[in-house]
Amino acid sequence: MSTVDPAVARRQQQLRSGPMQVAHVRVWSFVAICAGLWAMLGYGIADTMDYGLTSAYLPAHQHPPSDVPPLLWMLFVGAFGGMILSFFVNAVLDTLYGMAAGIQATFAINLAAIGLGFWRGAADRWQPPQRVGFTDDGFAAAQTWDTATWAGWTSQYWAPAALALIATALAAGALRAHRKHRLRERRIREALCQGMRVPGTITELHDTGVEIYNQPRVRFVVKFVDHLGTERWVTKTALFDPLALPRVGDAAHVWFHQDAPGEENRIAVAFGSEDDAQVAERTAGRPAPAR
Repeated sequence: MSTVDPAVARRQQQLRSGPMQVAHVRVWSFVAICAGLWAMLGYGIADTMDYGLTSAYLPAHQHPPSDVPPLLWMLFVGAFGGMILSFFVNAVLDTLYGMAAGIQATFAINLAAIGLGFWRGAADRWQPPQRVGFTDDGFAAAQTWDTATWAGWTSQYWAPAALALIATALAAGALRAHRKHRLRERRIREALCQGMRVPGTITELHDTGVEIYNQPRVRFVVKFVDHLGTERWVTKTALFDPLALPRVGDAAHVWFHQDAPGEENRIAVAFGSEDDAQVAERTAGRPAPAR
């Protein structure tokens, strides 16, 4: 039997989900704008290739004018705008889906957009030959295309296809990384909600040589004593503020499941004060202790 009015519960759920839905709409609108800029870059590349490519298979009297490409501005707007917005898109997707998933998803979106823009630009801007594979001006014998001309003309097909394949592989990698991120986050929440918290001490620190967003990735070992009095060591890896790196001997908080104190992937470790540990537990949904 519930002690909460169902109508009130539904209203609270709507209030909680409403801002999240609006936030996701804004995020994906932002992603769409970024993808549009990269598509603009692909379109501009196709337009810039028009003169050099068509001059290789069209007779001289049909060559396009050797002027500045009319859509050259698309290269600069697409490239610089896409790069700038990609930093923000990557940061947002990192927050939503995890760092590894966010990076791969950002590259997948960008490459797919460039391929789509290039394919559309080639279809719109390139003048087709009179006969594919031959250059015929109507007077001299028709000349067959060389390898470079074939590669250039067919690039409207193989280049977008190659980018689509790479983007698909990156998207699949992003999906796998997101699943791992969700599993890791779920295990951390379970440890914070259901696990037993005990004090720990850092015994080892190892620099992995990797920095992400100017934050060093550090592998550390924490010693703690479980509920049975057994000394245990758990190894974790995390990113740290370079101005607040942990040191050997620093205190830590360790959460573990009493039925499986030796399973490292079900152990959570955090640093900070007692208040910080309690905030982490409340954020994860741990019920307050009875008084």
